[in-house]
Amino acid sequence: MKEIVKTWDISGMGDGYEEACQKMLWTGIQYLSKIDNPERLLQGTHGMKAKAGKGNMLGIQEGETVEFYGICYTPESFKECEDAMMKAVNNDCTGAMYQCVVGHLKFIAKNGLQKWHEELKQGRKDEQALEFDLTTMTIHISDSAMEKKT
Repeated sequence: MKEIVKTWDISGMGDGYEEACQKMLWTGIQYLSKIDNPERLLQGTHGMKAKAGKGNMLGIQEGETVEFYGICYTPESFKECEDAMMKAVNNDCTGAMYQCVVGHLKFIAKNGLQKWHEELKQGRKDEQALEFDLTTMTIHISDSAMEKKT
């Protein structure tokens, strides 16, 4: 029996990359749903900050230095959830995938799954929602989505 949930593209990369992000996301959501205070569990997990002399991260000039700190730091409280997420993707995960997913999990832990859905639906008005099968951990292509492609 399939258990389908509605979700949206969170990586912008599509195909297998997005499916891996969704696997980690929904594994994390399932894990956090069993925790009394999931927001506390995620404290300190996602703090990417950068400092540069001038310019910005995307326009750094030769000779400038950028200092990163707090990237992908995993506190002990989140290790078990992180392990479950990594197992869901056979440890095949980039730092960008991890940060993307943890950022979404932090929002969900603080505001709830319904608010997350509302925010994504509002922010992605031009995008079709995805269906994710929690049983097979795969993105499900709906008949209506297939009709739009043809």
